[in-house]
Amino acid sequence: MWRPMVKTDLDTVLTIAAEVHIGFGEDRSLFANRLELYPDGCWLAEDQGQALGYSMAFPGLTVKPPKLNELWDALPANPDCLYWHDLCLRATARGKKLGSRINDKMVALTRQLGLHQIALISVHDSAPFWAGQGFVRQLPAPPSVANYGADAQFMIKKV
Repeated sequence: MWRPMVKTDLDTVLTIAAEVHIGFGEDRSLFANRLELYPDGCWLAEDQGQALGYSMAFPGLTVKPPKLNELWDALPANPDCLYWHDLCLRATARGKKLGSRINDKMVALTRQLGLHQIALISVHDSAPFWAGQGFVRQLPAPPSVANYGADAQFMIKKV
């Protein structure tokens, strides 16, 4: 049900983001930027032709998670993690185990890159889901985490 994201998916991705990530409006240019820089980390979930969600990850630095809408010219030269920028699933995706399946893909991708950890910022009270996937809250959080709101938590999973 997960397949690689392509440029023609960007309108769908923006629609899903607007539905699910209320208050975190990121521009089309951000999604296009990450897809161009690291297509291996960009995925779309579908079921019977219906888009259910997307996931976006790329090599990053635990000391400097990106701010919302922060465009990059290039990926970090010496990444220390796979940074999982987004897992966004519509309500219709519930019960389909899409979160667990993409988590397995992210673990495999992290290992393929020769890295040993996945970092993310949980929002919208999603920390319990991430904890169930093996992520642990990190304190103190890097300063850029504040950009994601008061309930944001910086989390890392060792792989």
